[in-house]
Amino acid sequence: MTHRAPAAVLVWLAAAAAAQGAVPVTWQHPSVPAQEGARSERIAVASDGMLTLSRSLREIFPGESGTAAPSIIFSLVPDEDGGLYLGGGSPGSIARLDRKGTATSAFAAGELGLRALAVSPRGDLYAATFPEGRVYRIDTKGITAPHAAVEERYIWALLLDPLDNLYVASGEKGVIYRATSDGDTSVFFDSAESHVMCLARDAQGQILAGTDPGGLLYRIAPDGRATVLLDSDLREISAIAVGGGIVYAAAISAEAAPTPRRTDDKNDMRIEVTPTLDTEELLDDTDRPRKISIDLTDLLPAPSSPGEGSASRVYRIEPGGTAEVIWRSDTERVFALAATGTGLYLGTDGGGTEGRVHEVTAPGRSRLLATMRESQVTALLTGDNGVLYAATANTGRLYLLEEGLAPSGSYTSPVHDAGRTARFGTVSWDAEIPAGTRIEITTRSGNRPAPDETWSAWSPPASDEKGQPVSSPAARYIQWKAELSRIKGDATPALRHVTITILPENTAPRLRQLTVLPRGTAAGAEPPPGVRWVTWQTTDADGDASAHTIWIRKPGEAGLRRLAVGVAASPWAFDDRELAEGPWQIKVVADDYGANGPARGLTGEAMSDTFLVDRSAPRLEPVKAGESMPREGYLLLEVAASDAAGTVARGQYRPEGTTTWTQLPCKDGICDSPREDFVIELATDTTVQSITLRVHDATGNAAELDIPVPPPTQRGR
Repeated sequence: MTHRAPAAVLVWLAAAAAAQGAVPVTWQHPSVPAQEGARSERIAVASDGMLTLSRSLREIFPGESGTAAPSIIFSLVPDEDGGLYLGGGSPGSIARLDRKGTATSAFAAGELGLRALAVSPRGDLYAATFPEGRVYRIDTKGITAPHAAVEERYIWALLLDPLDNLYVASGEKGVIYRATSDGDTSVFFDSAESHVMCLARDAQGQILAGTDPGGLLYRIAPDGRATVLLDSDLREISAIAVGGGIVYAAAISAEAAPTPRRTDDKNDMRIEVTPTLDTEELLDDTDRPRKISIDLTDLLPAPSSPGEGSASRVYRIEPGGTAEVIWRSDTERVFALAATGTGLYLGTDGGGTEGRVHEVTAPGRSRLLATMRESQVTALLTGDNGVLYAATANTGRLYLLEEGLAPSGSYTSPVHDAGRTARFGTVSWDAEIPAGTRIEITTRSGNRPAPDETWSAWSPPASDEKGQPVSSPAARYIQWKAELSRIKGDATPALRHVTITILPENTAPRLRQLTVLPRGTAAGAEPPPGVRWVTWQTTDADGDASAHTIWIRKPGEAGLRRLAVGVAASPWAFDDRELAEGPWQIKVVADDYGANGPARGLTGEAMSDTFLVDRSAPRLEPVKAGESMPREGYLLLEVAASDAAGTVARGQYRPEGTTTWTQLPCKDGICDSPREDFVIELATDTTVQSITLRVHDATGNAAELDIPVPPPTQRGR
């Protein structure tokens, strides 16, 4: 089924420590056990990250045969002459490859898919289709006939026993049927599951059956009595293999998130079909059946929620029945298994991006042998001389992994993001290089996340594994490639680690919120008389410590006068009593020279708003009577206030004999000028003999003036 699923490859990350000053970071392979974004050709990638030469991978179907490739190859079985049968979907058909690799059409089902194949010892081919659930026998002369009648939509697997009985695994009822060589069909095992997905025979000849959605592996005796060999906590047993008396089973969880289709995909899972009618009458165009669009994935059981902790697991089950997880992935899903006496091969979807073939070398240890540009490896088959066949989906192709090591291979790392433009130091590596083998490391860099024509060309190969300067130009992104080869002999070089030192370009400190506080305002501590605080915020993306230089100037003047150097941090205080009265500005310059040195160090700066140095109190002068006319029944006391350096800010008054000050607005309603008038209005019958007026300027300086109130005989009416 169009299972999409999980993974185990490698990951390369920058060192955890943040870049500080002249301290470079390192990018090392491998930093964790799994990684996406790498590409390998004829390179085996071990689960610990070690790179060695792998097998040669060759496409043998459709290749140059001119045969149309199906969307999916579901099944691979050998024929009696050393060839292969390939069962596929969209359209449902069977292709045959002879010993020389020549492809011919063996059967066209007229349905969407051929999910299962089996070949008898005498050469008869059995094929099962969906969604009609038919089973056919194709004899050695090519004569095709229906074989077993089952009332099922889905037939997932076929298996022959030594007596030529055919076992048919089905869904949606989860029944296994047994059909004799004559086609007589009966129920062999009725499971409590919805689907029986795969079949195999163990070393004792008993039937092994994997199910969905319970993820059960049954062992079924010839009389149909079953025991549960494995109860996985994942949804589906997707594949079974037996080798050396050991049973292997792959379990997968729900469907992975879909990935965008590549532009070079030539086939699709969606097809168009035209239904046929059981009539030979000529119909009008309006009555004729219309084409309908069907996606093969819609014909498969719906996925459920993922199993806890893993998307895929492979179990090893000893003859005594003990199950052990020998491979797991949170991203890849296993759709095919092939076992030999010495090893186990897995076919996966590579996490939804590429088909992959892994070899399990020991419990918890594996090697990635090959990657395909197709999205899934759906079937595996071991052949003569140690070769391995791998079939794919999206598009359906067949590959051959030849026995023995390839003469050369390459591994291209993921792209590393330095975060910003960086200079690159040295590239070094740890490897075993037997006589007659070679490793070459090259690099390239650019300023776009994906390599394109704007990137630099691959550098000349580095030859000194202890460390050689990277010749790729400074950029934000970098990538390396390892070329492994064997010039003579059967040995392979082994590349364990690759390390590149990276020195990101220094980032200048940034200053914000520079403020000169009014005199007398506290900034963490109460200031002494005449002292005012300067506050700011400094940030540095590299985490470098900053030193600050403080400057002062009169607005409009080009020159600056330095007040302090080497100030560690905000706040900083200064005494303004030595400054002339009037407007001033403070400039703060932050530098990271201490962390980076004068060659790489950078500065950031900020200029404050204008602040006023004003130590003189306002001047108060009474205004001559009669300059302002009072309203009837009142008299006016008017005073002019002026400030030499700043502005008059507010006024208050207090009649004699009282302690309470009353706010007094400026005559024009707004106190914002160097000169302001204040008017006090009194009733003519008041007994007050004097008023005290207090005026403040903008910097807090205050002046008071006692104003006599005219005696009643001098008050106007």
